[in-house]
Amino acid sequence: MKACVIGGFALLMLAGCTSTGGYQTAAKSEIDWDKVNQVERSAAAGSNRVIWVNPPMKEVERNIPAESNNGSQ
Repeated sequence: MKACVIGGFALLMLAGCTSTGGYQTAAKSEIDWDKVNQVERSAAAGSNRVIWVNPPMKEVERNIPAESNNGSQ
């Protein structure tokens, strides 16, 4: 009986630590094309080829609509 109580308590504690996925930030990432072009130009000057696995990213401001503005008039 004691093991069931401790196990149930542990499950409740783990459930409290899970994420709901509702967190949003004001920034989002996109490819930094200026950096990509710079690196590829440098590589081409030396007769090299670049294969991007993880292209450079930069954060850009995302437009988040106000909560009071739901699109209705």
